[in-house]
Amino acid sequence: MPFWRSYKAKTSSAVWLKISDDFGVVCAGLELSDAAFRTHVESLAWAMHRENGGHIHANEVKRFAESHEFEIAVSELVEKGCWSVTEDGYSIKLHMEYQIEPKVINARRQKNAQRQRKSRFKLAGISTETPESPNDNGRDDTRDAGLDGSGLDGSGLDEQTHLGEGLNLVEKEICAECGVDPCCCSEIWADSKADSKLHKILETKW
Repeated sequence: MPFWRSYKAKTSSAVWLKISDDFGVVCAGLELSDAAFRTHVESLAWAMHRENGGHIHANEVKRFAESHEFEIAVSELVEKGCWSVTEDGYSIKLHMEYQIEPKVINARRQKNAQRQRKSRFKLAGISTETPESPNDNGRDDTRDAGLDGSGLDGSGLDEQTHLGEGLNLVEKEICAECGVDPCCCSEIWADSKADSKLHKILETKW
């Protein structure tokens, strides 16, 4: 496979560099040398690849400049106003105004990611809406407030829930709450003769 085909396949999601059809004419009008022309195009491509808004650190030039005369080219680009000198490097001036700003690129990328995420969830049959909890504190307050106590077994659990689980598991001869084999929770509540809703539940269960 030719090099350019392989490279294109690996960078299909890259940000594209925009060069107008009169770019060559503009550079010719500035009488840029071949080295300066190449270095400038490489700087534009590097700026879009790095999404730096056209700011190039001085140490970065040798990372993208392939011309053997890139140092002379840099001086020429600064002299002819294609670049400007900053505190720590250079700022691209010529043709940078046609490029997409980094903030726009990032916003588009996030929006595209959200759109793809929704598409994946839709294809999988999954709702993207987060279900709301019935309560802000995450607790289920639908149980009887009068049965909210420490329980006769001292477990600190709801007595109604304890009674239900104890009676339902009698056939299995084990209680999920007290762990007694066989469970005697129902007998304790029946013998207590306390004036409580537990007796009504007990009668219903029996």
